[in-house]
Amino acid sequence: MKRAITAITFFDMVFVLLLSVSGSIGGVFGRIVYYLAFIVPIMLAFLFIRKNPDEDVKPRPPKIVPDVKSLGYTLPIIAPFIAAVFLISFLTSLLLNALGFSDSTDVSGHIASVMIKHAVLPAFFEEALFRFIPIMILAPYSKKNALVISSLLFAAVHCNLFQIPYALFASLILSSLAIATGSVIPCIALHFINNVTSVIFMRYSYLPNFNLIFFLTLGALSVLSVAFIAVRRKKYKEFFAELRKDKNHVEFTPPLVAFVAIALFTGVISLWMKL
Repeated sequence: MKRAITAITFFDMVFVLLLSVSGSIGGVFGRIVYYLAFIVPIMLAFLFIRKNPDEDVKPRPPKIVPDVKSLGYTLPIIAPFIAAVFLISFLTSLLLNALGFSDSTDVSGHIASVMIKHAVLPAFFEEALFRFIPIMILAPYSKKNALVISSLLFAAVHCNLFQIPYALFASLILSSLAIATGSVIPCIALHFINNVTSVIFMRYSYLPNFNLIFFLTLGALSVLSVAFIAVRRKKYKEFFAELRKDKNHVEFTPPLVAFVAIALFTGVISLWMKL
């Protein structure tokens, strides 16, 4: 399993490097490199599986099509998930702003292109790279390792202290959902809805009464959803039982530790440069 963790860390390192290059280049060629940042690591992952067969543990890719039961468990999670992501993001920004740091995301432009860039593409590409691949390779060894490692890497690749906290939380939920359902489709849907909600909030929060209506609606839906989950808690415990039953210890390879440490260091440096 250590070899698999190291390999996945390497794939994500390739992703970060190509993503950095795409941001530096810009233009059409930069967009091509941006897409390659996702495609190349995914190709390397499948090449790794072919070149490193394990007779005892076979990679099992999550299903493309989930069953109705899985979607039924996913639906009540949507509102509380988005509310929690917003809360963590708000508290992180509040803390860092108090220390004199600031950060912003540009969501200007035509709404369709903004949604494609910030909602559609991340939902598909990021779930493929950070959920589908790690879970396919690691879950057969240990579901707990698949959950923790995929979440650490997803948070680390953001290399931004404003984003790392909520990215870590979001990934823990998304990876748990993928492992429990055996499918990445609920994760893609949840990721997409969260990003769409974020874009809408960032674009229209300046409108009169928008914030009040937005948060009242999100809060009401979250309360109803949490109440439903509480009533069905035994079913949800059974749904996520495989994760709770996994007694394996989480394994950290030196490349993984180094990658996370460098990502955190990069996040700190990028903050100081904005002062």
